[in-house]
Amino acid sequence: MTIVWFLTLWSLGCDPAPQSAEEALQLSEQARMQPHEALALCQNIQRDDLQQDCFADAAQGLRGQFDTKEALCGQLSGKKRGECYFQLAEDSDRVDLCPLATPFETDCRLHILQRH
Repeated sequence: MTIVWFLTLWSLGCDPAPQSAEEALQLSEQARMQPHEALALCQNIQRDDLQQDCFADAAQGLRGQFDTKEALCGQLSGKKRGECYFQLAEDSDRVDLCPLATPFETDCRLHILQRH
């Protein structure tokens, strides 16, 4: 009885089994195929680098779905975030998004302003 109680307490404190790269890639592929579900699917990926790739890849494939793409861009960090917002600003013709396109803010503004 003591062993069962100990094992129960031990299992409650343990993290779930690590996620395989294959499982993460499957979630990422689902996110690309179902962009409206990408936010939830990508959040299920445990490794930060693979999760960032998932958000970026899903956002890259979106055209004309600005709200969904903006939500995905908001999950990114670093250059991937800047690239995502740059593309979103260009696609939506919204120069107000360029400050979020760091380190590409100036290029973002120039691209949009050159169109007009």
